[in-house]
Amino acid sequence: ADVQRTLLKTGKPFIEGLEIGYITEAASKMSGDYVYFSQGEHQIGVAVADVIGKGVPAALCMSMIKFGMDSATTGRNHPHDVLTTINRTVEKSISDMMFISMFYGTYDSRTATFTYGSAGHEPALLYRAETEQVELLDAKGLLLGVHPVVTYEEQQVVLQEGDFIAIMTDGVTEAKVDEQFITDEQLQEMLIERHQLPAQQMAEELYNQLMQAQNFELRDDFTVVILKKVTE
Repeated sequence: ADVQRTLLKTGKPFIEGLEIGYITEAASKMSGDYVYFSQGEHQIGVAVADVIGKGVPAALCMSMIKFGMDSATTGRNHPHDVLTTINRTVEKSISDMMFISMFYGTYDSRTATFTYGSAGHEPALLYRAETEQVELLDAKGLLLGVHPVVTYEEQQVVLQEGDFIAIMTDGVTEAKVDEQFITDEQLQEMLIERHQLPAQQMAEELYNQLMQAQNFELRDDFTVVILKKVTE
């Protein structure tokens, strides 16, 4: 577990006009979730990945993803290109019984544009401050490691002041409230209630509320990343 934390360590980037908050907690000693950030002059990248598997194999797989992302994000950072590169690496290197979902996006401060793609991952949520409504951010693409040749769809949204994006793993979307799996509406309401908070506080309060609802028993790895557009 200590080696995993050392290998997978990533620093939270800084970019003008965007708050970044995140929390990732393992259900056991080693996590199958992973958050990765990259930093450019006017652009940041963020990946949230979830290995379908546990223990040492999952930890080793995440290490491979980390070093693959280091290579894939040094040049073109388009989500389509990054996911395609990582998929080829994963498909060649891991067991046929292990797959990885990933949501990857980039934010450009010059245009306030978030460009994203998904490899079979949970859709991200976009809160629009103007309408106080939540939209799903989803894009077509197979899980990483299923097939060597995959086309990953790429989508874009422009953020306005007060808008935020929540990128999560299934440890969040499949949490239990009152012994029942949380509904999409309940989760969205929890986020909407916190829309005025700083991004890091939003992530921490969501985690605390869901932990309390589950009697402080984490049943699955929990990861949420909040990207919030603020006044520059």
